[in-house]
Parts: sequence; structure tokens; C-alpha cells
Amino acid sequence: MMDATHDPAMRSWVESAQRAGTDFPIQNLPLGAYRTSAEATPRLGVAIGEMILDLQRAREVGLLDGLHTDVLDACGDDSLTPLFATGRSGISALRLRVQALLRADTPEGARARDVAGLLVSAREVTMALPAAIGDYTDFYASIDHATNVGSMFRPDNPLLPNYRHVPIGYHGRASSIVVSGTSVRRPS
Repeated sequence: MMDATHDPAMRSWVESAQRAGTDFPIQNLPLGAYRTSAEATPRLGVAIGEMILDLQRAREVGLLDGLHTDVLDACGDDSLTPLFATGRSGISALRLRVQALLRADTPEGARARDVAGLLVSAREVTMALPAAIGDYTDFYASIDHATNVGSMFRPDNPLLPNYRHVPIGYHGRASSIVVSGTSVRRPS
């Protein structure tokens, strides 16, 4: 167990989070951004079972009261970027609160269970790009990837001698980061 938030005995009041093989039990609460068919602007949420806990709704009804103002403000944004700016302490505090809201054995969980519109079915939303990507560096992590790319530039010697000793990084295009399932037009 990494810490108390990963306790395998912990249970959620969200039924689908209890199913064997679920990707999102209460011990795994990933943050993301999503859109409903009624809204063009993304909202932030936390996956739990086959549902998404709407962070903006949780904030509106006071379920997040007591968290630092920066964290509260970030929960109403359309991107995770402001939440990331709160650092590990802000994200950890939010994770602990959300977990308390989703637990079957807490007063916070009992209160959250009765809040209309707190949970949205993941099947009824479209995922959105979760953060503003300004720039990034990518790395050749696979020897096959490095060899394939190297062969375009150096057909006779595709793999540089330092590949096994030094991480090889390159500038990536932020525009190439898209939500899973987005069709990508590849050049010929």
C-alpha cells in the first residue's frame, strides 16, 4: 500500500466502482476534463467506476469547502492547468476530499450521495483535453523507435552510440497532443 488512499479494503457508495475489474475504483481517482451534450465548455471531473464526479458541482454545493482558495477556484475552471499550479499539496488535498466524498463509510460520503447532479455517467460525456499544453520534450524510450527514426536521418548508422547511456530527447509539437480517440490525419 502506497498510502491510506490506496487501502484495498476501502469501499465506495458508487456501485460501479465496486465491480471487479473496474479501471476506476475508489483507490484510483483520475482527474480529467469532459463535456456534456448540453455544454460547450469543458468541466473538470474525477472518474469513479462508470461515473464522473463533477468538481464544479461539488464546489457549488459546498462539498469542497475548507480547501485552499486556489484549489477551489481551480475546480471551477475548464482545464486542469490551474489545479496543477497548486502543486502536490493542492492536488493531494483535493484527492483526499474527493475520496472522502466517495467513501461508503464517511459522513461526507453520506452527504454527497444525496446531491443531485454530482455524478455524471461517463458514457454520456465526451472527454476534453485536460490541460493547456504549452510545450513538451519527448524521449526515445524504445530502441525500436530510436532505430526507426535514426534510419531516416542516418540509414547506415541509425542508432547513435550514446543511445544506451544518455536519454535522447527531442522537442515535441504541443498540437500533436489530443484526446484519445481523436482522428489524426497523417501526412503521406
